[in-house]
Amino acid sequence: MPTPLAAATLDAVADGITAWLAGHAGEPLLDVLDWTLCPPGKLVRPALLLESAAAVGGSYEQVMPAAVGVGLAHSGSLAHDDLIDGDDLRRGRPAVHRRFDAASAVLSGDALFFALFQQVGECRRRGVPDEAVAEAVEILAEAGRQAACGVARELASSGWGPAGLE
Repeated sequence: MPTPLAAATLDAVADGITAWLAGHAGEPLLDVLDWTLCPPGKLVRPALLLESAAAVGGSYEQVMPAAVGVGLAHSGSLAHDDLIDGDDLRRGRPAVHRRFDAASAVLSGDALFFALFQQVGECRRRGVPDEAVAEAVEILAEAGRQAACGVARELASSGWGPAGLE
C-alpha cells in the first residue's frame, strides 16, 4: 500500500504524462501514443527519480519533467518489448502492435524514447543546472544503449541474430 506521499507522487507523475499527451493533440501518432501510455502502469521508475532528487535536496518541481520522461520512455520500451517478444497483451489489453501494427509500435516507442530527452531538457528551464542536465542526458543515453544490447544478447541466446552477440 503506497504511503500518502508516494500516492501523491504517483498521481503527479500520471498527471504529467496525461498533460504531455494532451500537448501532442493533432499529431499523427496520437492514438497510438494514447494506447501506449494509458493506463500508465505502476510508475515506479518516475517515482524513484523524484524521491531520489528529493533525498539529495532537489525539487520535485524542477525534475518532474524528467520523471514524466522516464515514464514515457519506459512505456516506449514496453511497446518495443511486446513486439520483439510477440506478446499479445499489455496491462490486460492488446499490445500496441496487436491493436495497431508493428510499425506503429516501433514509431510510438521511438517517439517516447526521444520525448525523454525533451523532458530532461525542460528541467533546465526549471532551474536545473546545465551541467546536471547534460550529465543526465549522457547517463540516460548510455542506459538506453545498454538496454538495447541486453535485449540483443537475450535474443542471441535464443538463436536470433548474427553470431557473436552473446
